Amino acid sequence: MPKDTLMFKGMEPGLVSQRFGVNPLPYQPNGHTGLDISSKYATFLCAPADCIVEKIVRAENFSEDLAPLSYGYGINMKSIALPTVHYLFWHCLPNFPVKEGDSVRRGQIVAHMGNSGFVVYFGQRVPVEIQAKPPYPGTHVHY
Repeated sequence: MPKDTLMFKGMEPGLVSQRFGVNPLPYQPNGHTGLDISSKYATFLCAPADCIVEKIVRAENFSEDLAPLSYGYGINMKSIALPTVHYLFWHCLPNFPVKEGDSVRRGQIVAHMGNSGFVVYFGQRVPVEIQAKPPYPGTHVHY
């Protein structure tokens, strides 16, 4: 993994739990649309580059349509150096130490790894009612 995309301390290729484009399943008919990386629940997630926080997805951001929350809580950041490049983290915890419009530096904490939204662990969907209970099954970040 290139050094400029390091998202958290201790991140390494062995923590990738699902790669981009693999595993076409009924809920992913065109394959997986991101890279899933596992670590401990509440691991600090850092900006992979200098960015602007464009969007933070939480329940209070929506009035009627909660469909985007099927991916869990998330943050979308736009690169300052390469404005067509966006970084997106899904399945975060709902507390974000930044807000929309903030400029963040590479390595700055922007979110915490969680298991919010539609999460599968060892082939089984993790019910919402147990996501926030130890051992926090399915904890990962979708990048």
